[in-house]
Amino acid sequence: MENWVREGDFDKLKAYIVDKTPEKMAEICDVAPEVIRQLAEECAQAPSVGVDSFKGIMLGQALDFGHAWTIFLAITGNIDNPGGQPLPDLTPLSPVEPIPAGPNLHELGWHRTGPHRDIFEKYSFIMEPTWYEAQAIRNGGLKVLIVSEANPALTEMGQRSWQEAVCEMDENGEYKLELLVSCEIMMSETSRFADLVLPDKSYFERWELLYMPWWYNFGHGVCLRQPVVEAPGECRHLNEVFIELGKQLVPEYFQFEDDVAYYDIQLAGLGLSVKKLQEMGGIWTCGTMGFRKYEKAGGFGTPSGKIHLYWEGLEGSPWNQAMPRPGLAPEYEANVEEYPFILISYRTIFHAGAGQWTHNNPHLRDAVSGMYENPLMVNPIAAKKLGISDGDVVTVQAPFEGEAEVTVKLTECIRPDCVGLAHGFGSTVGRTATMGGGVSDNLLIPDASEMLEWQDVIGGESHVSTRVRIVK
Repeated sequence: MENWVREGDFDKLKAYIVDKTPEKMAEICDVAPEVIRQLAEECAQAPSVGVDSFKGIMLGQALDFGHAWTIFLAITGNIDNPGGQPLPDLTPLSPVEPIPAGPNLHELGWHRTGPHRDIFEKYSFIMEPTWYEAQAIRNGGLKVLIVSEANPALTEMGQRSWQEAVCEMDENGEYKLELLVSCEIMMSETSRFADLVLPDKSYFERWELLYMPWWYNFGHGVCLRQPVVEAPGECRHLNEVFIELGKQLVPEYFQFEDDVAYYDIQLAGLGLSVKKLQEMGGIWTCGTMGFRKYEKAGGFGTPSGKIHLYWEGLEGSPWNQAMPRPGLAPEYEANVEEYPFILISYRTIFHAGAGQWTHNNPHLRDAVSGMYENPLMVNPIAAKKLGISDGDVVTVQAPFEGEAEVTVKLTECIRPDCVGLAHGFGSTVGRTATMGGGVSDNLLIPDASEMLEWQDVIGGESHVSTRVRIVK
């Protein structure tokens, strides 16, 4: 705090939290004040503390959560230390030049949702592509859409709105979206809407240079994915398709032969090539792995070179507050009387990510060894008040006309004011998937544009939860 936090920021933080006592915060988070104090003392005394949250940044107040998270790590000395929050040392790959100039999306406004553009004019935020796509199609700005390794017709909030948008027609009876291409390993819900479905290669069949700045390790590196079997038929990785398209559209940039040649250019600045990387076992690290790298670098990548606890860039935000707000996510406080339960979407160990491929594995859908369906998790106390029992079929209704029929599973593992649905179910494509039960949680979690007043237009959207009511 003395050496690496910007001068004055800690004083601003102390002034800000004067009235945010454990007693006041207990009213919000429903955790006893003495437990809050105990946890604070344990964190202060521990040699290292980590924060792990995936769902936390998927709620409507994602920026506040991230800001509080950063402050906590800073004041406990847990930034870039063993057991804390590592800062990856990025590997400098060589650019492939000349880089073609793309359109100014900010000027076009379509990625800022057209009519709502003025709301988002100055902010950078996380928003689901389904909203962008649906809005841009309706506004007339999106004519060609290529979907790869995603299934927006099923696995993201606003699936109903997205499905309606890709089918929307203009006054002449022509589709507003002129071409929809789906690149898939298996047919998906999105493929049903596509004009063209391209057979993709699986990760056992393709070349890829894995270089991800958000890897959760403290030393960045490069990994080479190599094909171990030949892809059947006419399967091609979408990278290969894009390269061929690029040669037609921007030939001055696409001077390389294929994806492997592209990776060779990127690796050249490191004195590497795909062949050399293969000889090294497919993995390379920059060799600077270690902790507290800011000490050697002389600071952080901020204007002051130090950690900023006070984010003055948010002073012009709708709430004009440069410190994190302590309240609940906006969607938790909307429609409370009419929709008394908070629906929580969650993932399971049985199905990877969106589940669009794993749901077609019969072993993972087996009623005994896998997860055949996704029942609605309901606390017995809430069930008794509603007059419902384990195994009953109920209708779950959400704001903006979303509803689904689902089987009830009573469990003590969820709060009485919440209900839960596993994410990724509801596919009607694929033999195994259609044989299984379950519903899509995204039928209930509405498109962000339908609940714009809920959204944190700076930090992110509420795309894993909403309020619902249960009808027997």
